[in-house]
Amino acid sequence: LRIRAQRVNRSIKQLLSNDEDLAMLYLTHRRIEGAGRAIEDHSEFELLLESFSDRLDNLDDQMGELVSRIKTFRSLMELSLDNERNSIMRLDLYISIYSLSCGICAAGAGFLGMNMHHGMEEWELMLWPVAGGVTAVAWATFYYWWSRFQRF
Repeated sequence: LRIRAQRVNRSIKQLLSNDEDLAMLYLTHRRIEGAGRAIEDHSEFELLLESFSDRLDNLDDQMGELVSRIKTFRSLMELSLDNERNSIMRLDLYISIYSLSCGICAAGAGFLGMNMHHGMEEWELMLWPVAGGVTAVAWATFYYWWSRFQRF
């Protein structure tokens, strides 16, 4: 649309620069009188076309400003979407860290809960130190990765 307005405006300005063409635009006068107006007698059309040209210039400026606003809005939206994407990635990372810690607890429980004879099942008080050790390792892993990625 902006290119069309610029082309029309350029055509009007070319028409304004040619006096003969302006004089020939009085079609009714030519039809009634049988001959065109004098080449210098085209002030009405010239004023009309200059007014139209000024309106087209104004319209072109408004379209340029609108395009600029749209580009600015698009840039802001892209920044906002980048921020949301980074937040989602950070949440995914934190969930992965939590899953790793839970997996360590589950692995410790799975290794010690198998039906294998390793001698520890004979000790009555061994459950609490093993459960505490596995939980401590899981929390240490969680804290290490959490603090490392908290800087970002």
